[in-house]
Amino acid sequence: MGAVSGQYTKVGRLVTATFDVTITTNGTGAGAIVVSGLPYACRAIFSIGTGREVGVSGKQLTVVANPGASTATCFFYDGTYPGANSARLVGTLTYPI
Repeated sequence: MGAVSGQYTKVGRLVTATFDVTITTNGTGAGAIVVSGLPYACRAIFSIGTGREVGVSGKQLTVVANPGASTATCFFYDGTYPGANSARLVGTLTYPI
């Protein structure tokens, strides 16, 4: 992994988190990339965010909060793996806590 940054805003029981992750050298990925370190665990409700890979392909990302966890799963809109050398994933997600 390369550069990683993010920020969040909490209003009541909703959190909006943004992230910017650059993959320097891609390893052996599975079907998705997991962004960890969200500020609060997601309540057990399905929440979807969006983003874009801006370094290599420009394809749209789907970002899904993992219920009961402080993580989100990212994959391309067509269900394919978004990791690649020099890929930069930028996204946002609003989820309940």
